Amino acid sequence: MFDYFLRPYLVLLLLLVAPIVYGWAKRQITIRHPSLEPQKGLRSRSLIILLAAVCLGGMTVALDLALMGPKVPNAVVEHKALIRKVCISIDRSGSMDTELQDGAKDLSEDESKAGKDAFNNGADKLTISEPSAEKSDEPKKMKRIEGAELAARYIIRHRMSDNPDETDQFCLMTFDDDTYMMAPLTNDKRVLLLRSKHISENTGGGTNFAGPYGYTTGTGPLQKAIDYFAVNTGPGSVAVLILVTDGEDSIPDERRKQLLESFKQARIHFYVIGVGDSWKNSENLDLQKFADEIHASDSNNGHVFKAANPGEMQKAMAKINELERAQEVIESRQEYREIYGYFLSAALAFGAIFLALAALSRRVP
Repeated sequence: MFDYFLRPYLVLLLLLVAPIVYGWAKRQITIRHPSLEPQKGLRSRSLIILLAAVCLGGMTVALDLALMGPKVPNAVVEHKALIRKVCISIDRSGSMDTELQDGAKDLSEDESKAGKDAFNNGADKLTISEPSAEKSDEPKKMKRIEGAELAARYIIRHRMSDNPDETDQFCLMTFDDDTYMMAPLTNDKRVLLLRSKHISENTGGGTNFAGPYGYTTGTGPLQKAIDYFAVNTGPGSVAVLILVTDGEDSIPDERRKQLLESFKQARIHFYVIGVGDSWKNSENLDLQKFADEIHASDSNNGHVFKAANPGEMQKAMAKINELERAQEVIESRQEYREIYGYFLSAALAFGAIFLALAALSRRVP
């Protein structure tokens, strides 16, 4: 019961209510007139005094309850116990300019509607220009990097909420021979969506998964994620890396072991979306082996998705969202609403009635 009061110890003041009311009432009904004749209207005045005593008691009780700070349950609020810090790292090497053979196949109705979303000011639909103004029955062509951009925007829209206090944080990176930060970790959904429109710009260069190592000079996306999460995650967060690439760069065995150990120590959730024919037909890619080794030690980690078109990229992002959501720990918090104002109003009302009755009975309050 006392859980619903901010200052429950003030309940002890209620013990003073009875003596106060009794003392006042006894004082008022004492006959002080020197005459032995009964006072005119004594019976009616006694009733008024009794009612005044009740109001005095009500005022004292209500005032004490108001001082105790009463509250009532208002709502149960659920929130994430651990905030996920998700980095999407997208390959921007020259080969990502290759057109997807399946074009814009299998794009969902949800993605089409996103282009009309007022929140994004109509900019969330990737526009692909036609070579001429004439209508064509041929499917629209889409580059690999454009499909990756569309998929990244999908998971940002569906994973992040508009409330910055109750959402995952996201960052955007691109890579070729080196890795570049497009947007550092942020809980601002609008900023991420605005920055994501530039993913498909300035493609070129090679692919570097192993670096820095031996013959490599730049920092690859795997090492970049390790370094970045090391200073941006803590006990209250979970690190997630989503890598979108069509690359076939090799990772020497020694270097793969180093990266694997670092990923395990950092507890990074790792996902790969492989784009292009090499991923469709092969199981021997070094990045595939790296992810498989992570998956072998943790069945919830190291998932690889192979995408031949933007629709499959989007489905991969939806599956990643589903897998991460299944691992969320949700805590419930009871919120309360203070209601001391009601008791304070009642105390004022009882007090006003008490004063009126005391004056009517021509007694000193």
